[in-house]
Parts: sequence; C-alpha cells; structure tokens
Amino acid sequence: MTSAQSEPTAPDRSGAPTPFVELFNTFAVLWLKPETEGAVEGLERLVDVLGLKPPFPLSSAELQKEYARLFLGVAPETVSLCESAWTSPLRLVCQEAQFECRRAYAAAGLAVPPDSGIPDDHLGMTAAFLAVSIEKGAWGAARAFAANHPAKWVPAVAAQLAKRPDARIYRTVAEGFLKTLDRLQDER
Repeated sequence: MTSAQSEPTAPDRSGAPTPFVELFNTFAVLWLKPETEGAVEGLERLVDVLGLKPPFPLSSAELQKEYARLFLGVAPETVSLCESAWTSPLRLVCQEAQFECRRAYAAAGLAVPPDSGIPDDHLGMTAAFLAVSIEKGAWGAARAFAANHPAKWVPAVAAQLAKRPDARIYRTVAEGFLKTLDRLQDER
C-alpha cells in the first residue's frame, strides 16, 4: 500500500498505535510477508491481546513453512488469500472484487504498488488498508470496507483452515482476524 507506509511492518512498541492499527498491521505482515522480522513476536502479541489459544511454541521458520504449504501454489488444497477466488462465480482471481478494492484504496488516496505483484484483493492488502484507514481516523470507511469485503469471505477461509491439521498457526491467525473484524464493527 503506498502512502503513509509502503509495506506492512510488525507493530512498533515504541509508538502508541491504536490497538486496531497494531492488530491490522500485524495481520498484514502475517498474510503477506511472514518472513518479516518481528512477525512471530507480532503473532504472540496478537494472541495475547485477542485472548486466543496460542499455537506455540513456534519459530519464524515454522511460520514461513506453514504459510508456503497453505497459501502458495496451485494445488487443489491451496487456500487462496484473494477475495475474488472466494466470491467470483468461477472462483477465479483478478475478478470484480479486486477492482472494488482498488477503487476503495484510490478513494482513500492509496494504491497497491503496481510492481508488487500483489492483487488488490489479497487479504494482506485489505488488512493494511484497514490499518491505514483507522490510523487516518476514517473509522466509518474502515467499518464499511470490512463489512463489504473481508467479512464476507474470510469466514470461509477460516472454516477451510479449521479443517486442516497442518494449519496449526494460520487457523489461529484466521480466528484472530475474524475476532478483530467483529470488534471493529462493535467499536463506536
């Protein structure tokens, strides 16, 4: 996401971001770049803040291996992190949801860097967009975007991960993401 930050980063404990900004930035790292330094510590904080059952002990290598096994590739068991794959009639990526996300980002003065290779409707980008929106004070826009996009399809991702014995870490991440979306809608 280009604007205030070009890539999601693990939470900075020296500053005082709102809990939602910190949470969504952590989710952006976990869904996009689990190899980012501090990703494991961000996950530990996320688990603590949200009161989730920890998938510990874990290492950066375990986090990266699970991510690759679950989300990279084209095998039937690969779990897509793109909204289009869950919402388009033929379950294809780069469909209308991608363009809807792109328009929402543009309306907020943001964009996914064109050379990143990351689809606009990738879950990591939606998490980054929510973090930036909240950081800018655009709570209404963040709530509307969350309700119209990730809240409509991430439950299916979470359900698929819940069935996978090899999704020990990301089952917890998906559960935490849904819990955070619920809290965002309740926050007034």
